[in-house]
Amino acid sequence: MLALGFLIAAAVCALISLGAIVFRRKHPDKARRLVLFRYATVICVIGYLCAGPTMSVAYYKRRIPPQRPPKQNEPVGYAWEKTPKSKSPPTLDERRAANAKEFEELRKVDEALRLRKRDLLRSDIEGNREYVVDLALYNQALAKATEERDALANEPPK
Repeated sequence: MLALGFLIAAAVCALISLGAIVFRRKHPDKARRLVLFRYATVICVIGYLCAGPTMSVAYYKRRIPPQRPPKQNEPVGYAWEKTPKSKSPPTLDERRAANAKEFEELRKVDEALRLRKRDLLRSDIEGNREYVVDLALYNQALAKATEERDALANEPPK
């Protein structure tokens, strides 16, 4: 839609400039008297391009009020938004169960990666690149889960 508007504007500009050329060709005696207006038009167009569409004085006199940080008890956001309730941290047993579930998912990913590696051809360069990226992501997730498991093992029960 924007391209259509631009196309129409370009066609109108081309027709207007073409009309001025045809007028100068047909009526050279009258065109000589309009030279001053042509120069004034060029000066106005150059002035518009230099100043931009904000030539009003009020635009430059406008002051932007400084932003102040919200007070501590003042709500941030819209008035109808509810502030999220703070959850209590998960217990040690919940964290251990989540870690065991994550290891189970990682085991499934490991099996899938082994099957992909078995089926990959050496000539499949793109497939090998994707496998290496997936393997790196798997290793990062495994290291994170192992670190979490070790932290949970060393944490005393409450």
